[in-house]
Amino acid sequence: MNNWWLDIILIVSACALYIGGAVQYRYIKKGQKSEHELSHMLMDLQEKERKRIAAELHDSIGQDILIIKNYALIGLQSKKNLSKMAKQLQEISSLASQTLEDVRKISQNLRPVLLDRLGLTEALKHLVATIATVTSIDITTSIVEVDNIFNKESEINLFRLVQEALNNIIKHSQAKEADVKITKDDKMVHLIISDNGKGMVTMTSERKMYDGFGLIVMSERVKMLKGSLNCISTPGIGTMILVDIPL
Repeated sequence: MNNWWLDIILIVSACALYIGGAVQYRYIKKGQKSEHELSHMLMDLQEKERKRIAAELHDSIGQDILIIKNYALIGLQSKKNLSKMAKQLQEISSLASQTLEDVRKISQNLRPVLLDRLGLTEALKHLVATIATVTSIDITTSIVEVDNIFNKESEINLFRLVQEALNNIIKHSQAKEADVKITKDDKMVHLIISDNGKGMVTMTSERKMYDGFGLIVMSERVKMLKGSLNCISTPGIGTMILVDIPL
């Protein structure tokens, strides 16, 4: 009789543990899914807002400044203008040109317009080349043709992914050299971005490994691309970001 009751207690305990574990697992998975969906929504809204602001800068402010510049140039060409007025108009023209360049840079940062003009492959090459001109880091690159592979949203995510990785290298790595390599096969596009900087200590926990806003954003973009990201870093030697994106 005692053994019978003991068996009942063991069975009930095992069922309770199983149900409790199943419920806990369900809540964890639900929480992870909600977190991912929220991140996806925020990043999507961010891209839409960037596109809207970029359009406004180009269509409104950019056109107005262009008109100001043209008026200034007309004034400079007039023989009736005094030297002082000519100097003022020259200042206006110079300032207008600089402001136009600033608007262009802001628009490009908010929305990668090069994707529409050049395509993904050339836009990525241009991005790396542009960043290389503003840093002392020697950046080498090897990018295969990746046009017409992804949809527009995925192209933006890949472009921003490379941009974020390079920004992290410039801001944090103290590297002298970096390399951007994109290859592909029948099933995957492979992205490898490496540097010979100070490196960082990676943790076993994914959350700790990707600690820092830049890496968190990169990780979320990779998830949106349905890919995988691995960070290999050794203090004093450098860091390598490996991303595999399915076709």
